[in-house]
Amino acid sequence: LRIFVALFVIPLWILAGFVTAGWLWPPQVREFLFAQRRAAVSRADIAEEVKNEVTKLKTELTDLRVELKHEMKKDKNGLSDMKSDLDSVQDDVLADVKQVKDILTTLFELNRERVRGGR
Repeated sequence: LRIFVALFVIPLWILAGFVTAGWLWPPQVREFLFAQRRAAVSRADIAEEVKNEVTKLKTELTDLRVELKHEMKKDKNGLSDMKSDLDSVQDDVLADVKQVKDILTTLFELNRERVRGGR
């Protein structure tokens, strides 16, 4: 009887389980065959992964520092250009104000002479 069960019943039961996607099997057998197993992760694997992440972060930090220095230098040059432009505009405005003052002084003197000459 054991030989009959081992040779005929169990293989038919397994085949019927595959055909019915495990419906004819007990839950433990379905879980054993179909459930995904977790891969064992060793401490060495975790340490290697952390080391790789730290190396990657250091590289990104170095790149960020270089980029930041470049941006600061560019901003400093831009600020210097703005300062020179501002100084130039300020000089132009002061020259224009002096010219307006000279014109007003001349007009004032002409008006004074006209008033004196008209008396």
